[in-house]
Amino acid sequence: MNGTGKSTISKFLYDLDRFPSCNFNIDGSFSPTVYNQSFIDDNFVNSSMQEGVFTLSKDNADLEARVVEKSKLREKLLAIYNKIKSDISLAKQAQDDALKSAIDEVFKQKHVIEKSSLEPFLKSFKTPKRKFYEQVERQKGENSQSINDLDIEYQSLNQFDKNLPKAIILPAPPELSLEDIIVLSEPIVGSTNSQLCDFIAKLDNLYWVKSGKEEYLKEHQTKCPFCQKETIDESFRSELSALFDKTYEHGVEKVQAIESSYCQNFTRYIDSIKTEFTNCSMYDQEQHDVDPLIELLERAYRDNLDLIKSKVKSPSLGIELNDCSDKLNPINKLADEINKLVDSVALKIKKFEENEKDIRNRMWDSLRYHTDGIFSLKQRIVEEKSSEIRLLENKLERVKQIGLKVANRISTLRSKTSNIDDTIDRINESLKSLGITGFEIIASREQEQKNYFVLSRGCSGQLILATVLESWYLTSDSFGAKPAL
Repeated sequence: MNGTGKSTISKFLYDLDRFPSCNFNIDGSFSPTVYNQSFIDDNFVNSSMQEGVFTLSKDNADLEARVVEKSKLREKLLAIYNKIKSDISLAKQAQDDALKSAIDEVFKQKHVIEKSSLEPFLKSFKTPKRKFYEQVERQKGENSQSINDLDIEYQSLNQFDKNLPKAIILPAPPELSLEDIIVLSEPIVGSTNSQLCDFIAKLDNLYWVKSGKEEYLKEHQTKCPFCQKETIDESFRSELSALFDKTYEHGVEKVQAIESSYCQNFTRYIDSIKTEFTNCSMYDQEQHDVDPLIELLERAYRDNLDLIKSKVKSPSLGIELNDCSDKLNPINKLADEINKLVDSVALKIKKFEENEKDIRNRMWDSLRYHTDGIFSLKQRIVEEKSSEIRLLENKLERVKQIGLKVANRISTLRSKTSNIDDTIDRINESLKSLGITGFEIIASREQEQKNYFVLSRGCSGQLILATVLESWYLTSDSFGAKPAL
């Protein structure tokens, strides 16, 4: 009904301060909200722009607050995620550094081998370092031989790859016949037909008498060379001749022949022993010094020769030569030791390729044995870091799963917010339903007012309502979530 005071009351409720003399009481804590011509004049007619102070939807505001909260959580999770990835990278780098250090240390062994006869075994493993390292790593590491020992062994094998080493074959020692032994053992005495025999035998000076006869008693000499008296006559000469008859002379000649033969035989024997050792390629004078042993043996044979010579000088002596076998035994023993080496090398030469391969395999295995500490240290570091990486990756996966859930939650919340165009349409519909048909909210057509919404009264006047910047980012981070508006 007109004139009943509706407008006046609405003006009072719209601005209480304009009516200080009026008041009213409302039960409860309520504030009046008035939509009348004064509200329209103040907010639409007399204002060139409507600030963005209204909320299109309270639910949207709540949802946006929750999106912001979830986005902050997502950012924290992303920071944790990146930190874990960084820690994993550092752990992997530590593994790489341990491996590189091990490769460098093991590769140093290559220079040792290059200075030895084993250098050909490095073929195709000199470069790169990693290839040499992996070849050593594949070995079992059971051979404790040094590279130097293997070098000596391979040099020995190579030394005789074409010519087999000659074994030492010692000659048979010189021996006297039974007849010679008897001749030396039995005294040679003058004939018993001489009157001088008993006298000389009593004095045991037969050799002295014989020497005097041969050296001092000349033909036709009558004066004794010793007492210088005329005692030498034909009768004395006959007695001397009878004393040293042909039998005596023959016996002495036998002893002299034995002396000559024995001297030649043992000299030839000693020279043959020396030749056998020097002709053996496995003989090393520094390691197998046989010369002192040969000298002892030669000395023993010379002692026997001296005995035979004493028999020549004193035929009446009976002699027995010394056994030299005790001096020969050390030489035989040394020859046996060298021949074992000869046999060993000869066997290896017959299977040269097989033994060469065996030495090559043992060289690689020896390298693994002597670098075990390097591999152990590297393995310990790698295993420690692998354990650390597994823990970090498990933690990373948990963070990732939580992040995906948060991202999905943000997407779900965003899907529940109202679209701005739909909201504007609903406002316009609501205005019409309220009977307000004089204007509507539309998007500004002015280029400088892009993204603005305006109140339109038809073809002319437009009132800028609000600035709406709706920026939906289509890019996604690792969690698959869109950043909050």
